[in-house]
Amino acid sequence: VERTNKDKKAGSNGQISMFDTLLKDEQTLTQVDYPDIDEFTESEKLKKEKEIVGVYVSGHPLDKYMKQFSQYTFKSTMIKKQDETADGEEMPSDEEDEESDIYDGMQVTFGGIITDIKKMFTKKDSREMCILKVEDLYGEVDCFVFPNNYKNLKPEIELDKVAIFNGKISKKDDMTSSIILESISGVETKQEQTKVEDKEEKKKILWLKFDNTDQELKDKIIKILENYSGETECRILCSSQNKVFRFERTVEVNNLLLYELETILPENNIKFV
Repeated sequence: VERTNKDKKAGSNGQISMFDTLLKDEQTLTQVDYPDIDEFTESEKLKKEKEIVGVYVSGHPLDKYMKQFSQYTFKSTMIKKQDETADGEEMPSDEEDEESDIYDGMQVTFGGIITDIKKMFTKKDSREMCILKVEDLYGEVDCFVFPNNYKNLKPEIELDKVAIFNGKISKKDDMTSSIILESISGVETKQEQTKVEDKEEKKKILWLKFDNTDQELKDKIIKILENYSGETECRILCSSQNKVFRFERTVEVNNLLLYELETILPENNIKFV
């Protein structure tokens, strides 16, 4: 676009002849200097796919949560969908079997992602509430958050938030069924949970209590520790000097290491906390 605008500007000043376009180097016209930028994250990529194309192309934001969400039996296709025809009449969907399993006031729990937030105020007393569009792996469902619950749930309501939703079915004869939300709770992928667990595990320290001045005992312990290289910090509490020394290497704490240490140290003198 920038190149075209420059050509137009030059042409308006009479600087381009009728042969200039034909004589231009073809490579110059097609070559584009793209900026060197980092790749989008998976969530950013999926979000932009939905914005531009209208559907997710390379995956779905909920794919990594499928195992967690599989414990919930409710899915959006169980809500009766109605499509509006050209003349304004409404036509029921083909989901009759699934739709018949739900009833007004039925308690449901399911996992999904918030794709739209519409805030509003009640006509009677101007209290704040909202309507959410929540998408699961099967479709979308409208979820109402009424004033009594909105105040508590407001911090959890964010666009593109993946969460577990709990509420009751609101099924009326003259309108499409929806869900009245009662609670929203965040979720973590197994990878995120593993990272947190690993981080907590790395923070633990192996404590050994013995007389650090006893060179023979010290050499035995060091020899054992050197056989278990890892990422855990080891500290030695010298019983005779009442001082703490940091072992120069990090170790891997496992049952074999603890067993070997217990052959030369009392169990109470070995702590992994």
